[in-house]
Amino acid sequence: MKRWLTLLLLSAIGSCLCRAESISYIQKTSPQASRLQVKVVDESNQILPCCLSLTDSQGNSLWGLDALGYPLTYRDEPRIWISGEAILYVTADDYQYVISRPFRHRIAGGSVSLQAHSSQLLDATLECIVDLPAFGWYGGDAHQHVVHGEQEFAMNLEAAARIARSEGGDWSSFNSAWSSVPDDNPSLDDLRRMCADLSGRRLAVFVGDEYPKDHLGHMALLSGSIKDWNEQIGRNEYSYPANEHERLAHFEILKRIFDLGGISVYTHPVREYGGTEESPANIARELPFDILAAPELVPSVDWMTDNPHDEAAMKLWAMHLNRGYKIGLCAFTDTCYDRHDARPFHKRTFVFLGTKRPTAANLIEAIRNGHTFGTTGPLMLAAMNGLPPGAVFPSDGQPVIFSLDVYAPGMDYGKRNTAPNLDRIEIVRNGEIYRTHALKFQQTKQFSHSMVIREENDAWYIVKAFAAGERQVAISSPFYFRKQFQPGGRFPHPEPVHAHVTGSVIDASTGEKLAAKIELIEYDLHGGSVVKTASASEASFEFDCPPTWRIRASADGYRPQIKSLFFDSPIYPELILPLRRTNQLDPRYYEKIKAALQNIRIDFALARG
Repeated sequence: MKRWLTLLLLSAIGSCLCRAESISYIQKTSPQASRLQVKVVDESNQILPCCLSLTDSQGNSLWGLDALGYPLTYRDEPRIWISGEAILYVTADDYQYVISRPFRHRIAGGSVSLQAHSSQLLDATLECIVDLPAFGWYGGDAHQHVVHGEQEFAMNLEAAARIARSEGGDWSSFNSAWSSVPDDNPSLDDLRRMCADLSGRRLAVFVGDEYPKDHLGHMALLSGSIKDWNEQIGRNEYSYPANEHERLAHFEILKRIFDLGGISVYTHPVREYGGTEESPANIARELPFDILAAPELVPSVDWMTDNPHDEAAMKLWAMHLNRGYKIGLCAFTDTCYDRHDARPFHKRTFVFLGTKRPTAANLIEAIRNGHTFGTTGPLMLAAMNGLPPGAVFPSDGQPVIFSLDVYAPGMDYGKRNTAPNLDRIEIVRNGEIYRTHALKFQQTKQFSHSMVIREENDAWYIVKAFAAGERQVAISSPFYFRKQFQPGGRFPHPEPVHAHVTGSVIDASTGEKLAAKIELIEYDLHGGSVVKTASASEASFEFDCPPTWRIRASADGYRPQIKSLFFDSPIYPELILPLRRTNQLDPRYYEKIKAALQNIRIDFALARG
C-alpha cells in the first residue's frame, strides 16, 4: 500500500484546536497539486470539529488517516476527520463535499473547483438542531476499543479522540489497549495525562475498559477514581470448561467498582457469539443472577449494542422492569478503531447532568440514577414534572406533567448526504404501547407533545422515537411510579433473594467431623472482609445469607478453606454456564435459580497444616 503523506502541524487536542492541521494527499510540489483551506464554525462562529466528505469528478473519495498516515477505510461513507480548520493538499479537480457532525448538526454540502497550484477557501457554518448540552444533556460512548487486536490500522488514543470529537461526541471513555503504533506503549498514568490534554470544551476524554470481560459477560467500565482496576480489583480472565471458572464473580467485581467510585454496565446482553456449543460466549451470563441477588449493582444495561431495537433485548428489559427493578438504558458502540468495520459514535448515550460538567464522577452518578437516553440518530428532551428519565414518582394519582420534544437527526450516519424525517413516536407503559404518534407522511423534523399522567399503580414509562433512516431510533430510560416510594428514599426494588445454606466440616484424611469456625465473607481479590460468623460446633451448619457471600471454614490445626455459594454449588454448572438467550427471557429460569438457592449444600474437607 502506498503511504498517504500527512503532516500534522499540530495535533487537534484541547486548547490547540484553533490551529489548522495540514494533511497531504499528494506531494505539494506535484504539477497537479492544489491547496484547499477548510474552516468550519458553529453559529457562534466558534471552530467546530467535524467530518468532511470529499469526492472528485470520477467518484473517488478521500479518507482520513490513521496514526501512521494510512487511509482509515471504515465501513461507512468516506470522510476526513478534521478539527474544524484544516489545509488539504489534493489533486486538482472538481469536488463534491458534505460536511457533517452527527447527530445535532445539519449537514452542509456543495461543490468546489480546485485548480493546479492554486489555493481555495471552503468555509461553512453548521446549524445546530438542538443544543442538548445547553439543556444539560451530553452524548458519549463508554464501550469502544482504540485497539481491539486485529490492528488493520495504526491507532492510538490521540487518533481515536480526534475521530470521536469530529463525530460529535461530548464525552468518550476508551477501552482495552490504547495504541498499535510501534514503540508506543503508554502507562495508565500516561494515558490519564493524555486524556487531560485531549479534553476540552468540545470533548471530555477518559480512560476505561471493557471490564470485567469474561465468560460471565462483557461490561463497559467508567473507571472514575479507580487508579488501576487490574491491580485493585482483578484481571480479566476467561474460563469455558464446566470444571473451571473465573476467580471472581461479577457481583464481587462490581461491588468493588462501586465502592471505589466507578460503574460497569453489562453490554450486548443477549449476544451469543463464540464460546462453545454448550456455552456460547459474549452473552451476559451472570446478569439474571445479579438482578435477583444484587439488583443495586445493575443500575443500567447497554440494551442497544448490536441491533439498536433488538426484540430480545427489549423484551428482557421490559420483563425486569415489570418485575419491579429499576434498570436504565445505555447505548454503546463496541466499535474497534483499528478495524475496517469500525463505526465510531454511530450510537451514543446521552446523560443528563443539569448544570454540571461531563466529568467522570458526574457521568457515573447520572448513569447510576438512570438519567439517560440512547440513540442512533433522533434526539429528545423528555421530562416529567421537569425531571429527566430515571425520576421516580409516588403512585398517588396526583397529576404529573409529561413533556416531550423530539428532533430528527441532522444526518443518517451511514448516508452522510441524507437527513431523515421523523417516522413515529411511541410512549410505552409497562412494556405496552400507551400512545403512538405517526409522523411518517408529515415530513416533519420536530415533534412536541405534553400530557398529564395520573398514576395509581406501579408503572414505568419510556419514549421511543423513530426516524426514517437505517435503524434510526432513540430510546429513553424509564420514568417510574411506585406505591411504596417516598421522595428522597431508596427505590423499592424487590427484595434480593437469599440462600438457605447447609453444610458440614470434616477432616480430609479421616472423615472425622470437625468443630469449626464459619465466617461469611464479602470476597474480593485480596480475600475480602468478614461480615458475619457462625459455628459448626457439631461439624454442621445451617443459615440463610446473601448468595453473593463466600464461606470460610477453619479449625485449629487445619488449613482454612473458602467456598463460593455461586461457583461451588450446582448454581454455576447447571444454571449459569449453559445459559442461552431463551433462558434469559423465560420466567421459569429465574424461579429455578430461586429454588436452587433454597437448597445450597457446601461441605468442607479440611487438610491438616
